[in-house]
Amino acid sequence: MQDVSEFLKASRKCKKSRENWYADELLELVAHIQEHAENKDISKVDYCEMLDAVIKRANLIKEKMLEDKELVVFNPKDFTDNCFYKQPNADKPSIKTVSNVIKRYLGNMNKQDIHTLCEKFGKDRVLKELDNKFIELFEIGYYELKGGMRIPLTGDYKEYGVYKEILEIVESYEEIE
Repeated sequence: MQDVSEFLKASRKCKKSRENWYADELLELVAHIQEHAENKDISKVDYCEMLDAVIKRANLIKEKMLEDKELVVFNPKDFTDNCFYKQPNADKPSIKTVSNVIKRYLGNMNKQDIHTLCEKFGKDRVLKELDNKFIELFEIGYYELKGGMRIPLTGDYKEYGVYKEILEIVESYEEIE
């Protein structure tokens, strides 16, 4: 196995990706701990303190990442159904993109869940994602069901029955001021 610290030294010479800055920073911290652990030049107490510092820094990085308006802590308990049920720890809060959450729940067509989306992310954002979802589907030209059967999609997506039904649900949401 290649030493993590060598990898980090090489990666510092390359331009760091701003998209993955958090991964770079955490790798550096872990590599620092790994070096001390391999050299056996620190006590268990020091080792635990270093790990605590990494955990604290990881939590700060997580908070910073969540400042990004596209990331959200998704809690399945906020909805009547969990559209992410196939993922590990699906019953616990996790970080998702806003677009992903909205698109998953629009496909569910549950009025209460769609209204929850409007409440959390705003009616305009939900309408934007609805349009984007159907534009993508109509560009592909079909909707594929789980058995491999394809439903062809032609014409204007705004005339499609399912789009109209979901649009009606979103439009029926009344914002509370």
